[in-house]
Amino acid sequence: RDLADVAAIAQQINAVDGTEMTRALHREAERRGETLTEALPTAFELPDAQATEWRRRWSALVRQPTMDFDQALQTATTFLSPVFDGRADKRHWSRSAQTWI
Repeated sequence: RDLADVAAIAQQINAVDGTEMTRALHREAERRGETLTEALPTAFELPDAQATEWRRRWSALVRQPTMDFDQALQTATTFLSPVFDGRADKRHWSRSAQTWI
């Protein structure tokens, strides 16, 4: 349900500080350093097989879905990829525009 949670956050929360979110991501990656098997990604992406499985099971996985799987994936990607690649730094999330400004 994490994908649905991230998409809901992006749709409901305004003025998320991109600099602080990027710092928090890197602090958490450092904290988990021993358990991370790869470097942080530069974009939010689901492997095709995982996306196919989530799409198939979306209604069962998410209680009261407010969006379909593809909408949630697009929203989460728009919200998270700039955090991963640094474009969210010195920006704030605009809920109404659904972008980092």
